[in-house]
Amino acid sequence: MESVYRTGGVIARQCMSVTLALFAANLAAGGVFMALGWAWLATNLDGSLASRTLLTDLDMNVFVDLVRHEHAGSGLVLSQGIVLLTVALGFWTWLNGMAAASVSTRTPLRQSCNASLQLYPRLLFLGVVILVSQVVAAAAVFLTAHELTALTIGFATEMSSSGIWVVCLLLGGSVAFLISAIHDHARLHCLATDSTAWRSVTWATRFLLRRAPRALRANLTIGAVAVSTWVIYQSVATMIPGDRMPGVVCLLIWGQAYLMTRMFLRVWLFATESTLQIRQDARVD
Repeated sequence: MESVYRTGGVIARQCMSVTLALFAANLAAGGVFMALGWAWLATNLDGSLASRTLLTDLDMNVFVDLVRHEHAGSGLVLSQGIVLLTVALGFWTWLNGMAAASVSTRTPLRQSCNASLQLYPRLLFLGVVILVSQVVAAAAVFLTAHELTALTIGFATEMSSSGIWVVCLLLGGSVAFLISAIHDHARLHCLATDSTAWRSVTWATRFLLRRAPRALRANLTIGAVAVSTWVIYQSVATMIPGDRMPGVVCLLIWGQAYLMTRMFLRVWLFATESTLQIRQDARVD
């Protein structure tokens, strides 16, 4: 299994242009969100000193108060949120397809962008199927926990009710993790073999069921690395004073370094999953 990680790491380093493209896309998305949020703030505060002060001393309670008391502002936020969510889902469908195409077919960035664009309808349909599956699974877990809690009322302690919710949340997290892994492998298979979305989902599900311990171990390992990276980022960020400009600059640089690391881990995961698929196909042949 270590050779799979090493091979994935080598491919990820060779695809640094993909990591940089994902990093730039995140920066652009963050800039758009900041601009829209600033426009909303300036509108609700009439361009007052408070709106300029919030740029360097942001308090989320201000946003909560404005949304609760400014109905026009909350409507604007809701519409902006829906537009941003729709654009983000569509844009990231293409970006993830580009990253998956680059590591699975070993093609340059431009060709990977074109491949993702050509198969975009399939990738979008695949994303919608996975999203609906995640929502259905989450609803099923919630309803199961609610019904079990209702059935145990009267003879169950508060601790047992909490235990039901903990078990159901762990089960829901496991199901969401499995669905996300199916999504990744289905994307890679779709781009590498030009298969339909349904065929790719079916293939990815069978692949993970046959090789679940080995295939999911890669997701768990790189996921653990990502969590460790987040813990390090948060630990260092809390030690940097953000009330003065030098601290703000350091936080900005540190945040971008963390963002770049996240994007590299994403490409590394795609490369590792692609390596597993290639080795499985070689065994089948």
